[in-house]
Parts: sequence; C-alpha cells; structure tokens
Amino acid sequence: MKRKIAIIILLCFICIASYFVWIILPKEVNQSFDGYLYGLGEKKKSINEKVTITVKGKLRNKMFENDRFKGTIDIKGDVPPFVKIDQKEVEIVFNEDNSGLIILNDYSNWLDINNYGTLYISKDFSQLTILVYEEEPKGTNGWSTSDGIMISAPAKSREEALSISNHLMKNLLNGNGKKSLEDFNR
Repeated sequence: MKRKIAIIILLCFICIASYFVWIILPKEVNQSFDGYLYGLGEKKKSINEKVTITVKGKLRNKMFENDRFKGTIDIKGDVPPFVKIDQKEVEIVFNEDNSGLIILNDYSNWLDINNYGTLYISKDFSQLTILVYEEEPKGTNGWSTSDGIMISAPAKSREEALSISNHLMKNLLNGNGKKSLEDFNR
C-alpha cells in the first residue's frame, strides 16, 4: 500500500515538474507565411500586395505575467520602405487577446526603440495580422481604420486577409460595435 502511494506521489510530482518546465522553457518559433499587405479606407485600392512573412525567435510562456516573443519578423515583397523590418530584433509582450505592440530594438542607438505596429496572432501561431504604424506629421507613429495598412497571413487575396484580420481582432471590433474593419468606412 505504501508503495502505491509513493508511486502516485512520484507521478504527481513528475506531472507538476513537467508543467513548470513547459512554462519556464522558451519555445522555438520558426514559421514562414504567404501573406497579404492591404490598405483600408483611402488606401483600399492603392495598396494590395502579396508578401512573405517569416517569424523566428523564442516564445516565453509566463505563468503570472504576459507571454513574450523575442526574435525577428521579416517581411519580403513589393512593399513600401517603412513596412520592411529588415531582420531587426523585435520584442512583443502579448495581452489577453493575443495582441501586442511590435517593438523594434535597434542596438546601434540604445535610445532608439520604435513601435512598428500591433500584432494579433492565433494561440498556435498559425494566423497573424499586423497593424502597420505610419509616421504622423508630428513625428509620432499611428494607425487608423480610415487609411491604415494591414498585413495578414496566411492569405492569397485581400478578402482572405481581411477575414483573418476580422477574426483575430474580433474583441476589438465587437467593443466598437463592428463586425469588420470595413464597417468603419461605410
């Protein structure tokens, strides 16, 4: 009887230890997506391009904090210069809705930390959408539903890309009484 109890306790300990190791150890992320870059509102007709997005880095699942990704996001295709990240290191702290600011770390100037945009990603990293920030006249970065730029993957068309964006951003859209990003411009 004591041996059975000892085995049960040992199995419970192994399960608990395995869970904590799973939480503590970072997971390698190395994914490539065929995606689509598109504009909203005023830019709906002028910005529509196929792109390739490569995400490489480490995802750290935190038990009592938000999950974090640190690595690179590379965007290839015929895109405006400000859309390219060019293998710079990024860091993303995820919120409860699996979104987070994409912070570019440029170590050539340690004060130079820029917001590239906001990433929404599925839990299994199979779908993503990025709201790409553009430089505003006052030197700040911003994004708007009236003229914003989006990247979504995997997608081969604007319709697929918009559908992924709407799905991943549904909490934000529902909070504004909308079902689609297109509803903001009607």
